[in-house]
Order: sequence, then C-alpha cells, then structure tokens
Amino acid sequence: MPLFVVDAIQMFRTRYVVDCREAEHAGDTVTMNEAEQFSQMDLGERILTTKEITYKQFHKMNKSLEEGHGDGTHYQAESGSPWMGEKIIYVVNYDQDTKE
Repeated sequence: MPLFVVDAIQMFRTRYVVDCREAEHAGDTVTMNEAEQFSQMDLGERILTTKEITYKQFHKMNKSLEEGHGDGTHYQAESGSPWMGEKIIYVVNYDQDTKE
C-alpha cells in the first residue's frame, strides 16, 4: 500500500489575565512569554495537506528528524520519534468488517 504524509495543525485557545495600564501592554506581555496561562481550550485539529510518499522518502524524513529537522530543512527544529522507524506508521486495517 502507498504511504501518505498528512500535515495537520492542533489548535488551542489560550487565555491569560494581565494587570497593566493598556491592552497593548497586555498583548506585548503575552507575546514576550512573560504571563502564565490562565486556561486553555482545545479547538481541534485541522488537516493542511495530504501527499503520497515512498518508503525511501519516509526513511529520509525519519533520518532528518533524528537530526532535528523533520521537514528536511535546517530552518526550524522539529521533534518526534525517529527511533521507532517504520513502527510509527499507522496501517489502516481494511479487513475488519464493521457490518453486523
């Protein structure tokens, strides 16, 4: 079966309470990571892209992830589980009959 990479974003609404003179200062405080979170709400996951890849491409991605660059670039670090190798691939089981 082919492999597919699905890129998704997990979104949260994070709330802070900041005591300051102006709303702009409150926003700046949060932007500078100076305030503690008051609460957090999961807004769900959104699919960005889905593309077919080969096992060779998967192994290249995995090697890149070991080096801290999951997308193959040296611009943004990414974390994951490269030591799991192909065990991390989820296999859809089409053999289970869900009808009764």
